[in-house]
Amino acid sequence: MFNNTYIYIIKIKNLILKYPFIFLYLLIFIHHCLSGIESDDKVLLEDLGAFSFGDSLAKIGDWINSATSRIFIIAIQIFLVQFPLIWKIADPLLYVLLAYSITYLLYQNYFFNNNIVIKQDIKIIVVFSILTYTLHDLSSAGWMTTSVHYFWPLAFGIYVLTPLSDVFRGKGVQSRTAILTALAALYASNFELMAPVLLSAYLGALFYVIYSKKYKYILYILFILFIILFNIYLIASNPGNYNRQAIEIAARFPDMNLLSFIDKINIGYSRLFSLLTIHFSVIIPLLSLSLLIFAKISFKNFWLRFIGMMPAIIYVSLFLLIFLIFIYSKNLYYIYSSIYKGLNGFRYGLFDLMIFEYKYISLVNFFLIGLFFFSVILALSVLYREDKLKVLVLSGIVAAGAGSAVAMGLSATIWISHWRTAVFFYFALAIVMMQTLVDIKKIQPNSIIFKFLYILGSCNYIREILFAL
Repeated sequence: MFNNTYIYIIKIKNLILKYPFIFLYLLIFIHHCLSGIESDDKVLLEDLGAFSFGDSLAKIGDWINSATSRIFIIAIQIFLVQFPLIWKIADPLLYVLLAYSITYLLYQNYFFNNNIVIKQDIKIIVVFSILTYTLHDLSSAGWMTTSVHYFWPLAFGIYVLTPLSDVFRGKGVQSRTAILTALAALYASNFELMAPVLLSAYLGALFYVIYSKKYKYILYILFILFIILFNIYLIASNPGNYNRQAIEIAARFPDMNLLSFIDKINIGYSRLFSLLTIHFSVIIPLLSLSLLIFAKISFKNFWLRFIGMMPAIIYVSLFLLIFLIFIYSKNLYYIYSSIYKGLNGFRYGLFDLMIFEYKYISLVNFFLIGLFFFSVILALSVLYREDKLKVLVLSGIVAAGAGSAVAMGLSATIWISHWRTAVFFYFALAIVMMQTLVDIKKIQPNSIIFKFLYILGSCNYIREILFAL
């Protein structure tokens, strides 16, 4: 019996190694089959139950005028809420699209390699890295609503970036790819956080093809830029965004209009502390560990190794800071939510906390957050010093991820949106982690970090299943 069980385990392992993307699809599909309809999904479904098709279209129009510029996202949301089974089938496909896109975008030199072992290794690293993400972050407004508003723009947005690797490599963009990326861009750039990312990437690509005289790509790039700019125009001009912001400020954050732009950025910056530590994600320690190991196996020089160790050292220091705050104040709430009620009224973010209570701890906190991201970029600059483009791209991803979290300080929903808005932050760091893991795999295939990745990814998925039950 034991031998038969062992044989089955080996067969399952071999299937996973051979078809990692199918494995990812099945895991996400099983998770969604165990998840119920709740929160905004339930409310919207009850509202739509009394509506005809024409009423549903009218409701979309009302939302556009009074609440949001996400025209395409809202239309998909209203459709999927009425057919949950379609969402359960479709959403895992977006996880597969994300895995495929990351593999294609960052590892294209290996993706087309005839060495099947290398290709499969990369896919497995990507799949288990995705499994380290905290899935239940995407349930706070209902699984369907949250995924189509946050995760789908992320997955489609990264897919839209994949043809740029063809542009830089001098490979032609096929007509089918151009059409699919245009549709994906229409959806992804309809979300406020993804639109500027795609705009920056495609503007950079436009300057590149003009500078390098690769004029055959200009028409495609201009076409995608037109779609992105169209969505940015909708976001900037739509009255619904302003109406929703006014309502949310009045209901959730009445003091927001009294704060300066710097105050709001400070709130977003303070939230990074929660994302790095209190809202624990295994992505951060795995990233820190991967940089440490990559530096250790790449350099003999102590100082170069030390630069690779810095993110891990700073990350541990942040946890020690939490312990000090707990001992000192017996209250983690103000760090958890980036808001604290002091003796003189509400104080927002770390700048105010420096001036009032716990100023020394807050000062250390403030600099450690910035130092962590600086150390990650510095480590990448040293590790990839012979590939300036890779340093630029990976550093840009880190900066964009941190910027997406800081930008939430401009929103009145920074606290009530819980952690769903952090999906861009965590996946930005996860993508950088995947790159370092692939490069470690080339040098030290049996490194212990891969055991950590597989174990933590599996344990995190089991935790998500328990949350779904």
